[in-house]
Amino acid sequence: MFSGRYQHTLDPKGRLVLPVRFREAFLLGGHLTPEYVGCLSLWTPPSFEEKARWYTQRAQDDKAYAVASRHWSANSAMVEFDKTGRFAVPAWMRDLARLDGEVFIIGHIDHVELWNAESWEAYDQAAAASFKDLA
Repeated sequence: MFSGRYQHTLDPKGRLVLPVRFREAFLLGGHLTPEYVGCLSLWTPPSFEEKARWYTQRAQDDKAYAVASRHWSANSAMVEFDKTGRFAVPAWMRDLARLDGEVFIIGHIDHVELWNAESWEAYDQAAAASFKDLA
């Protein structure tokens, strides 16, 4: 399980360091995918396969899921990590999620999310209000 939030900086080559706490889960690499909320998700290979099966099952009976699954898989990218936990975020994915400079790395239970710092702050403020209402 992934939890917590960390702030790291993209280097000039578009590489990001994964927090030490998350690295063991990504020894076999990972998969970056777009998210409808404007961030990128980083999945372990088993979690990516589970999510792909989830989409596939729903796409058999629902055209909207077929469209969503096609978008999700076509806009995914495999990533590898070096010994220091660094990985390259493809340029087109950085553009998609507006990642530059400071990036928030968020543990979201079964995956990790990469957020533009300003987008995360706005999202988190709105989420805090919803969280308070539910509590």
